[in-house]
Amino acid sequence: MTTLLVVQSYIPEYRAPFFEELDTRLRALGVNLVLGLGRDTTERGDAVGTSVATIAMPDRLGRLTGDRLRWRPMPHRGSRPDAVITEFAAKNLETWPMVVTRGPLAVWGHANLGWDTSLLLRRADWFFAYTQPVAEAVTRAGFPAQRVTVVNNSIDTRSLLRHLHELDASDVEEFRARQGLTQGRTALFVGGLDEAKGVDYLLRAAAAAGRLDEDFRWVVAGEGPSAAKVRQARTEGIPVVPVGRMTGRDKALVLASCDVIAMPSAVGLVAVDALAAGRPVVTRENCGHGPEADYLDRVRQSVFVPRQTSPSAFARDLVTLLHDHDRLATMSAACRADATRYGVQEMADRFAAGVRGWLGV
Repeated sequence: MTTLLVVQSYIPEYRAPFFEELDTRLRALGVNLVLGLGRDTTERGDAVGTSVATIAMPDRLGRLTGDRLRWRPMPHRGSRPDAVITEFAAKNLETWPMVVTRGPLAVWGHANLGWDTSLLLRRADWFFAYTQPVAEAVTRAGFPAQRVTVVNNSIDTRSLLRHLHELDASDVEEFRARQGLTQGRTALFVGGLDEAKGVDYLLRAAAAAGRLDEDFRWVVAGEGPSAAKVRQARTEGIPVVPVGRMTGRDKALVLASCDVIAMPSAVGLVAVDALAAGRPVVTRENCGHGPEADYLDRVRQSVFVPRQTSPSAFARDLVTLLHDHDRLATMSAACRADATRYGVQEMADRFAAGVRGWLGV
């Protein structure tokens, strides 16, 4: 069998179902999938195991450089894979020897275009693009369109939709009562708690929203370096409700118990959560969003306020949407209409088709 190595820092909980689906599809093509894993440095607590074969590729530089550079040496010659897929990022130094030796190499992810990735883009045999706009960006940069696969990066929406369907109204009511939430007055943040997500901005906006509506609450589902700051803010009377990282049924419950997803910065795969759960998104333009933010229609399913919007103005827009029941209901329905558009099964199908086109298996 052909051995394909996919290099990852670690396996976050949301990614494991995709790799397991991909492993099944690749085996049918005669390809043995192996995940080369570094280590989790995120403090998000979302690292999981998987049934997919793995090898350790310890990162020898990440801790020293604040993750600005990584060096995860490839397996020794006798156990080297036949082909490698790595993140499209210049900081992954283990990629550069392959640029020189010209072994089968593909990249996947965002369109991190710049002088430091231009050589890598010219060298790669295939590009697995997270979204269609990413594919368009790399082809505009000169990469051949016939060697690009759009995978539509996603989470396991089938499981999420099943959990949402299995929830009883009493489950939601009990969670709201336990957390002090009022229907129609609750926003939700989902993701890692670090400064890239705009946590300080969130806390200022939450305080402003609480002054506009005493029943307003902003549930914060996630862990990370800024988690303690959120918990401290609650003790100071800011209307945030930290609930920790939520997965599986718990994640479905928190989505069902809130009315809108509010992310001051860095909307990524939470866009898929929003569509599956029927929860419109409120965020700011040009604030470090992942390519998945493009899944959201900017009128029907989300509100993107200008980047320079102050926390108090963001709070006003957020509370105004929560108070406009007709608009909120219309936006929620528009999200649900796209609930099944994305999923890891479809992502694995696309990825496997790209591997087949690249390796000729």
